[in-house]
Amino acid sequence: MASPYHSGEIAVQERVGGRRQGEATGRSIRDHIPSAAREFLLQLPFVVIGALDEQGEMWATYLAGEPGFVRSRGDREVVIEGGVLPGEPLAETLRSVGRSIGMIGIEPSTRSRIRLNGRITGVDGKAVTLSVAEVYANCPKYIQARDFKPTPPSDHGQIRSSDQLDPIQRSWLESADTFYIATAHPEGGADCSHRGGMPGFVQVHDEKRLSFPDYAGNFMFQTLGNLESDPRAGLLFADFESGTIVHLSGTVRVDWSPERRSDFERAERVVDFNVERVIERPGVLPITGTFLEYSKFNPGGGGDMSVPRGNAMSWTRE
Repeated sequence: MASPYHSGEIAVQERVGGRRQGEATGRSIRDHIPSAAREFLLQLPFVVIGALDEQGEMWATYLAGEPGFVRSRGDREVVIEGGVLPGEPLAETLRSVGRSIGMIGIEPSTRSRIRLNGRITGVDGKAVTLSVAEVYANCPKYIQARDFKPTPPSDHGQIRSSDQLDPIQRSWLESADTFYIATAHPEGGADCSHRGGMPGFVQVHDEKRLSFPDYAGNFMFQTLGNLESDPRAGLLFADFESGTIVHLSGTVRVDWSPERRSDFERAERVVDFNVERVIERPGVLPITGTFLEYSKFNPGGGGDMSVPRGNAMSWTRE
């Protein structure tokens, strides 16, 4: 039976001695959308996608709408209708037939998620059709429970673009407990993955550099496997109260040394990200996420997991 993994994923699995575990987990990967996944997609007020833009920069971004704005058409296609938000960095990419897209649908209140990777096969008005190549569920690890509700439209403010983080953005990222990372492989295509931990698990060194731990997972290594062949990555952060989004595009180096692992509790390795572009989109998310509980899997959690710590800062510039 052919492996579901490309050469980069296999290389990382072999490096950590997890080839057998990876192949066992890989049996869950489908080339179609199961009925339970089709029902799950209809519930979601947002999804996160990852892709390369027209200039070859990697971005992760939110698409949002009323539940049902993402739906399956049969068991091989997904239709996303009207989910593009103001200032979208992947707006042109989403109008380009043939482009590779990685997508994660996630419901933080139940810590459920599904990954769908494929290509754009149709664009009709505001509707984008994806033909899926890979569909699979992920475990609930490191997802902070939040309840999301629609938010009335508001004044979004000024969209900011730069080649480095400003002091306010650095503080925001250091307070984050959740972000998404987009990567791509020349053969396997784009992928988008969730990362979570206690506030402070993202360390911002200066205006151009940040680091975060890679914790124990499912041995599939889609993200690290892609980075074996292509160091480009996009990171996506958000404040779920104000609706402000911060996108980063840049390159990654994975540090496997024991010395670096000791910088983070229970880290398996450390990912260093070099910032090349930053886009800040104030208040664009039309949903509000109410914090419920930290994940019990978060290293450094402990204590009362229902009380946010270190995340009192509001993502506003006033």
